[in-house]
Amino acid sequence: VAVSLLATTHVSYAKKVETDHSIITLMEKYSEETDAEFMNLKGLLLKFAKPAMKDTPMAGMFESLDNICIFHVEKFSSDVSKRFNADLTAVLSEYIKVTETKEDKIVSSIYMKQLDEETLSELLVYSTGDGINIVTMIGSIPISELEKMAASETEK
Repeated sequence: VAVSLLATTHVSYAKKVETDHSIITLMEKYSEETDAEFMNLKGLLLKFAKPAMKDTPMAGMFESLDNICIFHVEKFSSDVSKRFNADLTAVLSEYIKVTETKEDKIVSSIYMKQLDEETLSELLVYSTGDGINIVTMIGSIPISELEKMAASETEK
């Protein structure tokens, strides 16, 4: 559902594309000071992952990715949680929020940065409820590929 909302949402302007990715800096920072899990797939690691995606609905989008980062933590201490939430709020202000869904105790939001009217430079998924999860995909992601992916999901 969220992907189809993203695919049908067109923003009439392109946001400035930053060369540093402060969301990655945030993930790295909090993975070092907590027992959070952080994985940064780029370069050779990303090339190894691409063949596994070739027969999935994400195949077209995956080819245009330069980097995928994944962050997960079950729970922060209250002190770290306050700092993390403040830092995350600042970072998310750089993005356009596309959608938010709530199912049981899980809240998931999708954010994006646009390169131009037809291309995203970053797609970020943030969810809470079963811990904190952040996945960001960076590259030149054609919106048309997201539309194809959404269409294949609705056919199921």
